[in-house]
Amino acid sequence: MQAETQNTLAEAKLLFEIQHPTYDSVWLEGYDYAVAQGEEDDNPYEHGSREYQFWADGWWAGCYGEQPLFDLAGNTPARDAAGSPVVNTNKTDKVEVVGEIGRISGKIIVGGALLALCYDLLE
Repeated sequence: MQAETQNTLAEAKLLFEIQHPTYDSVWLEGYDYAVAQGEEDDNPYEHGSREYQFWADGWWAGCYGEQPLFDLAGNTPARDAAGSPVVNTNKTDKVEVVGEIGRISGKIIVGGALLALCYDLLE
């Protein structure tokens, strides 16, 4: 019974990964396809989708002979010349964005209230 459950879970996980590929794997598919001399028009994803764009980006990187963004064996981030992992350091935290919006909104509300108060005093 336990072996059947493990097999079923493994099959479900495989099916999920096939139906919902990660962007890394989609990018690598495009990269590998370009390295194998495939045509960009053979992109298997729906035109305009995120997967389509990631596949195309990978294809162009492979076409130009760039270093892959991910390790082809394990989907781990590639390393730069110094051996450090290549990461995007320009990420914006959602909490920071919401906080900034709140801060600006608060200034607008306070400014509007002060403007209304000054207008009332001048009348």
